[in-house]
Amino acid sequence: MLKEKGQVKFEEKWPYMRPVVLKLLKHEPVSQPEWQELFYSVHLVCLWDEKGPVKIRDHLHEDIVQFIKE
Repeated sequence: MLKEKGQVKFEEKWPYMRPVVLKLLKHEPVSQPEWQELFYSVHLVCLWDEKGPVKIRDHLHEDIVQFIKE
């Protein structure tokens, strides 16, 4: 399947979203541009990736559980 113009996949955005998520878990400062990019990326993934919401949930769950274990 060819990627449509504007279509976004979870795998493309997660590497940029995850560092911000980890900062939040560790109670580290997050800049306004980081917040805005995170929210926009979540929106795009949920809009364009059919399984985006489930992938986000699953990866957040993994990171949260790992954080708790540490």
